Amino acid sequence: MALNLYISNSDKMINFLKKIMFISLISLTITLVGLKVFGYINQYLKTSFLKYPAGGYGHTYTRLSEVENIKNIDILFLGSSHSYRGFDTRIFRKYGYNTFNLGTSGQTPIQSKFLLKKHIKQLNPKIIIFDLYHKTSSINGVESAFDIISNTKNMSYFDLKMCIEIKDIEVLKTFLYSYINNTLLKEKFFEETFKKKYNDKYIIGGFVEKSTSNLNYKSNFPKISEIGLSKKQLSAIDEIINVSKNNNVKIILVNTPLNKQYNLSYEHNNYFDSLMNSKAEYINFNKLNLSLNDTIHFYDKDHLSQKGVELFNKYFIEKVLDSIKP
Repeated sequence: MALNLYISNSDKMINFLKKIMFISLISLTITLVGLKVFGYINQYLKTSFLKYPAGGYGHTYTRLSEVENIKNIDILFLGSSHSYRGFDTRIFRKYGYNTFNLGTSGQTPIQSKFLLKKHIKQLNPKIIIFDLYHKTSSINGVESAFDIISNTKNMSYFDLKMCIEIKDIEVLKTFLYSYINNTLLKEKFFEETFKKKYNDKYIIGGFVEKSTSNLNYKSNFPKISEIGLSKKQLSAIDEIINVSKNNNVKIILVNTPLNKQYNLSYEHNNYFDSLMNSKAEYINFNKLNLSLNDTIHFYDKDHLSQKGVELFNKYFIEKVLDSIKP
């Protein structure tokens, strides 16, 4: 009798678990299909249901597609638009350096960390140049996450980990849609041209050239006495340094040139420099004499014009890279 009761209860439990699994599977299917449908609606009607910036402002789709076929480079560049608009891969190639620029718009150290972990074995760089703009170390990284997730064809464990670390429901929603669209269905949802509006041109290797004579110059900026650095972002910087060391890769932290007046508006620069110097080799190029002119070598307050890029890159190669050659 007791045995029959035990078997009966076991059967009930098994049936209950089967129902739970069935309901969960149906719910998941409905959620994924619904997300896909709403994604299409969002794409064509430009609603705010889903943030999915295909292509991104800085050719993110093309860059993240190209990097999957790159191996064994000399230098990897990481960071925000200061990186992908500041280090011209063509110039480094002329000097004999094989490089790739993995910078993306608004990229914070959290995104840099997961991009590095995802690609470091494949890229196998000898040197990492990590641009650290103080603003990207003070924000949550949500916008950068949207940009990267929306333009990644093959999602990985690292992309999911980034979403979890960001802890934003909209980011997770974008991840799910992108995973269905790009990884499961392999849907080719658009083609990104090398030339875009705003005079942007993608250069093989990850650089974006700004060819314009319309400089957005400004000479007066309000003083900013403090900027709240994020503990998460600072921790991500430490992890990037450790990942580099564990893979026997030399890492150099840099602060690329800014419009002089804009840079001087931040009164906390010495504190930020001191903090970065305590972590690894660090160079703030705003404190060096590069002979940059605000009206000629910048197209806005914090991005170099092509003339500025050429001057800065030549200085960087001759004064920094050539000095560490074996």
